[in-house]
Amino acid sequence: TSSPDGTLARSQMLESGDVEVVQSTSLECKSVGVLRVRDDGKLYVAGGWDGGVRLYSCKRDKFLGVVEAHSPETVTDIVLWGGNRVTTAGRDNKVAFWTFY
Repeated sequence: TSSPDGTLARSQMLESGDVEVVQSTSLECKSVGVLRVRDDGKLYVAGGWDGGVRLYSCKRDKFLGVVEAHSPETVTDIVLWGGNRVTTAGRDNKVAFWTFY
């Protein structure tokens, strides 16, 4: 989950039904509208309300880079595919395709 202050928390559901925060980190962008984790769990991509799409390492919770792909407040979906490809869509009627290492 992400909060308005830019804190991202990974949590797990306990057998009791309670939710426990396993790890939390502060994101570069303080407002995240959509977040996707790559299938192998090594990277995640966050779409910010500022229109930027940011790449992070899950293992180190490290910011790796940003692509200014959309107008502010428009990133609506992120699709990770092929291991190193990202497609984003926004309310600005744009679709962006990009590749990372």
